[in-house]
Amino acid sequence: MIFTLKLSETDYRYEEIKQLEKLGFKFKKNKPTFANPLVVTQYKPKIELNTIDELLAFSKKWGELIIYKKTVEIYNGYRE
Repeated sequence: MIFTLKLSETDYRYEEIKQLEKLGFKFKKNKPTFANPLVVTQYKPKIELNTIDELLAFSKKWGELIIYKKTVEIYNGYRE
């Protein structure tokens, strides 16, 4: 099944970006702040997960997930 990927967090430091770019997320420079120099701009890369084992492996690598409809959200920050 094809899922749209989403991230809970919106601001990232340079160290975090390299890993997230592998999933298809794109980043641009934000107005400089002392803590968060970059912001994610593309929220809709796709991923194919066909089995529960693939889903569990994805969760093991990326952490907690929120799954709804055809979306997998990587829960990597505060969310209301």
